[in-house]
Amino acid sequence: MPEACVSIGGHLTLLFSIRDQSLLPRRQGSTGAGICLEQGVKVTVKTSNSSDEKPQFQIKLISSEGETIDGNKPMYASLIEAFLSTHRIKKTQDHEVTVECALPLSQGFGMSAAGLLACSIALGECYDCGEIGVLARLAHRIERQHSAGLGDVLGIWAGGVEIRTVPGAPPYPGKAKGFSIQKKGLLVWQGQKQKHTSTYIDHKGWKSKISNAGDAAMQRLTQHKWNKSIWPILLEEADNFSRNSGMLEDAGRNNLLSQINLQLENENLHEYYSAHLCMIGTSAIILPRELDRQEQNLEQLSQSLQNIGLETLSVLMQ
Repeated sequence: MPEACVSIGGHLTLLFSIRDQSLLPRRQGSTGAGICLEQGVKVTVKTSNSSDEKPQFQIKLISSEGETIDGNKPMYASLIEAFLSTHRIKKTQDHEVTVECALPLSQGFGMSAAGLLACSIALGECYDCGEIGVLARLAHRIERQHSAGLGDVLGIWAGGVEIRTVPGAPPYPGKAKGFSIQKKGLLVWQGQKQKHTSTYIDHKGWKSKISNAGDAAMQRLTQHKWNKSIWPILLEEADNFSRNSGMLEDAGRNNLLSQINLQLENENLHEYYSAHLCMIGTSAIILPRELDRQEQNLEQLSQSLQNIGLETLSVLMQ
């Protein structure tokens, strides 16, 4: 029984502009900037000879809390179908796919993209076929077909602190680049179920506000070299985007940032760290204001945030 296990880190977007006008999914996506994480999704794929006339797809999704969930199963079934079709593989195998998420779903942490990319690569390993770029392009296409995201696969492909300058699937036509920081951050989110990404990226009014704010931010960011020196400018543009796109007008997000900022002051950490919204959840990431400063212990801050009803998780940024 061929088996493959692949882990892919998550991705969070700080600012973006929607680019979905093309009829071809491989040319759809977004421009913008974000951060890749070490924690993400682990996908295990097992194949076996099918005894049925119609081979079965068994897809098991496990949340970050260890619970089995039903969401996104059709997305992974579509990926398997597309993989077999792309590589002209006869449907004679049963497929057992287990998707284990280290981060919560629907909070802007790129779980759909990371899971699809990990599954696509695992399928390639099981069948010993598929160049990595082809597998990444396939993951991007399925993500777009299900309106599960816009640029996370491309961002993950770039790695580190990334900027996406041309929308689309990696490695082409999408273009992105990144640099590594290897710093810790603290994810913070509200526990209740959030709106699906498609609520925003498929809504005409939201698309216009988001894209106008994202275009303005990208125009300023691309005037600078994309390396560690851009960090304070990126954080400033992330905050500008949150306000100008209207995302900060949402009561849940506004309240979340207010609570985090209050705790940062209470713990005397506001001079060292700042909180920024993750697009598009009711979530934020606490980041160092300067990359060359010594990192502070955030355990007490994390506990303080949990004490007021928020969820937290320490993460390593690529």
